[in-house]
Amino acid sequence: MIYRKILLCASALFLTAFGMRAYAQEPKASKDEANKSAEPTQKPKGKSVLDELSAEDLLGKKPLNQAEFNKLADEVVAIVGGKELKKKNVWEAFAVPRDTDQIPPFNREILEKSIENELVYQEGLRRGIDKTEEYKSRLQEEKIHKWKNQVPRLAMKIQEKKLGEFKQTIPQSTPSPPQVEELLVQYRTFFPKETASDESISSTLRNLLVVQGPYNAYQKWLADLFDTAKVSVNGKSLLPAKVSQSLRNFSLVDGIRGIKAGQKEAQMMYDAIRRELPGDTDVISLKIAINDDTFTVGEEPELQGILQMAKSAHKEKLSAATKQETKDFALKLFSIIKNYILAQEAKKEGITLANEGPLWETPAEKSIINSIAIEKIVAEEKEVEPTKKEIIDFYREHPMYQGMDIDSAKTTIYKRLCSEKTRQVAVDRLKERFKVEIVKTE
Repeated sequence: MIYRKILLCASALFLTAFGMRAYAQEPKASKDEANKSAEPTQKPKGKSVLDELSAEDLLGKKPLNQAEFNKLADEVVAIVGGKELKKKNVWEAFAVPRDTDQIPPFNREILEKSIENELVYQEGLRRGIDKTEEYKSRLQEEKIHKWKNQVPRLAMKIQEKKLGEFKQTIPQSTPSPPQVEELLVQYRTFFPKETASDESISSTLRNLLVVQGPYNAYQKWLADLFDTAKVSVNGKSLLPAKVSQSLRNFSLVDGIRGIKAGQKEAQMMYDAIRRELPGDTDVISLKIAINDDTFTVGEEPELQGILQMAKSAHKEKLSAATKQETKDFALKLFSIIKNYILAQEAKKEGITLANEGPLWETPAEKSIINSIAIEKIVAEEKEVEPTKKEIIDFYREHPMYQGMDIDSAKTTIYKRLCSEKTRQVAVDRLKERFKVEIVKTE
């Protein structure tokens, strides 16, 4: 650092001296010439420096188009155990989004890590880990986890699809002025007098009547799904027939009265839960089954906010919640159940999320095999101890450990370095079994 400061000071002195010497050697300009040179350069009217900048100026080179990017991703960068490793295989670790406008990083260190993962995977296959019960069980758990994460998006996709179909097949009606006037008289009190004119309210009502046909058809379709769905909570049947009937009767105009879609049905469902289960039932442990899907309320991501508030207020029991808390929870729970029913129907119709998510990601099968294999491979190696110098250097290079007491820090670092060094020995041994050829590092 001191050397750098001296270098900077010396550079500054050199430039200053050079400037003074150059100034002394140059003839003095006339007053008119000096004034002329001091004037700012006049740009053409309407032009700015932004107009002169192009993407190539900023990027330094022409950006890749999609075909060029795909070609780059298909480049073979290594051959591991006779199998080609491409750049896109290396980039799986970054879960590159489909709309990316940047080339993911690639260097020797990243490549080496990808090669290690491929070595462990091939060794896992050699050992038949993909035939074990542990692998099959974890793969099934991963599939269920992935499916649950997809449920909200699949529900939205089939909802959009069905509404689109109904809009195509059911002609939009043109309400008559008397129809609009009748609704205006009936619902005027639900709009603020100060901010909503009769004309604007009439326009809103007219638009609702125009799209009401397709929407009502969708509600009837949804009600049919609920009619055939098998829903239970803690083994008790949950869906009363009047829930489906209520869905059929809901109209867009109900929204004007402040009734949310699903609000009445949610309360019906929650009332059914209260009737079927004791008041001291723990809400967090409720087990909901929807046809072939099952989830526990406490594990559902969309309910975490409400459940956390319930825990904080010690209201985890069915009988402890206030009316508003019950209303909020019931609406959320009904929405989740509806999403599962819709997602299951989407699956039947072949709707997928194949074109969503990352461009490349490590397959679940490979991740699970690697996770199981690396533990077994490392466990077979004799533990490799780090040197005193390695521990000291690691401590000094990682500030996070410097806030710990010395005994805890050195023990934690020792264990970490032991694990890393032993793992490296195991990986190096795999390189002796599976031939590795590096083709490209940049």
